[in-house]
Amino acid sequence: VERLIGGRVDLDRYAVVAPVLSYEDLRRQWPEELYTELRLGDVRRGTRMDYFPLPAHPEGRLPESVVSFVRLATVERRLLQDATRIAALSEEARSVLRYKLASSLAMRDASVLSEIENAVGHRIMRTAVTPIPQKKGEKKSVSIALFLDNGEVLHLQGAPVRESVPAGPSRQLPA
Repeated sequence: VERLIGGRVDLDRYAVVAPVLSYEDLRRQWPEELYTELRLGDVRRGTRMDYFPLPAHPEGRLPESVVSFVRLATVERRLLQDATRIAALSEEARSVLRYKLASSLAMRDASVLSEIENAVGHRIMRTAVTPIPQKKGEKKSVSIALFLDNGEVLHLQGAPVRESVPAGPSRQLPA
């Protein structure tokens, strides 16, 4: 980041950061009923929303890991100035990272929840997403449960999961 922004004062003073987690840390983060090897495989292949897979560092500085967009934070750029750079993503991988981040942020559009709340006349208290078993050859889809403030549950069926995504990331050592 420092090499990109240098001493430029014309840039926003804040940056969005996300944690890099080992796959074991990621597994511990998920509720037990949602953890499956298939779901973990989707993260590794880059097909799961909110996660960006990273290969292991070629010199062993970082194991195979994942960027979690679930826990984004905004920090002042000056806090990043002393960060040690251990690797760089290829241009193609940066493009995929930007795409995954934009997709993740777009899905968080709170106005959609407000529209649903206005339509049903109740506040959404929590949500649950459950994969729907499919027959061989069918695309994956999910069921979304919206738990309302009156105790009722509204069930929605999500669109089929997109099967193709851009090529996965690769790492390069810093120049």
